[in-house]
Amino acid sequence: MKYIVVQNTYINGDATRIGYGIAAVEEYDGVATVIESFDDISSNIEPVERLAELCNFHKLEIIHLKDVVNDFLVTV
Repeated sequence: MKYIVVQNTYINGDATRIGYGIAAVEEYDGVATVIESFDDISSNIEPVERLAELCNFHKLEIIHLKDVVNDFLVTV
């Protein structure tokens, strides 16, 4: 399993904004499956990239992802 940054575009009338989130994905035979994701946790990509890097580096178990995202949101 690995953690990746996801990007979503949100449209509200004439206003458009981009939000970044994190997803846990598993790859099998070249096909990636999203196991769990948290969208729109930041409008800035850099901290979400760092979060994904840390989750991958420490081989975060999926059961802890929700708590890690909650902690991330408190610090942003």
